[in-house]
Amino acid sequence: IEAEAFNLAALIEEEVGRNQALVTGKPVSLAFSGGADFVVAASRRLVAAAVGNLIRNACLYTDRGTVDVSMDARSVVVHDTGRGLPAAVLAMLSNDTAAPRLQGSEGTGLGLALVKRICRQLDATLDVTPQQQGTIFRIRFPAI
Repeated sequence: IEAEAFNLAALIEEEVGRNQALVTGKPVSLAFSGGADFVVAASRRLVAAAVGNLIRNACLYTDRGTVDVSMDARSVVVHDTGRGLPAAVLAMLSNDTAAPRLQGSEGTGLGLALVKRICRQLDATLDVTPQQQGTIFRIRFPAI
């Protein structure tokens, strides 16, 4: 996979723009609030897939409120006010083998499992922090 050095802000702006249609007609705002831009040396396609997947999931599972994307300390942060993650998805993300089974129409966590795999490939880490309302996802990129 071809690695290149690029600034993350432009890629995030593209992904926010690409996913804007997912919040059209919903009382949800999707915005890129900026932060300290930084350079990553990685496959642009893989980084776009990981960031885009987090934004897309946040938009799909937020019925009202905000999906805010920002940059902070060599990280991309996606903070939503959505319904939160099912216990089974949280367990899968933390490698808990005693994870409860997913039921009904709950998200399968497949997109997040993909993001987790991509992060491993990029030597980045995916942190997931459930909130009272919503979730904070953070991809931490290694120093170059």
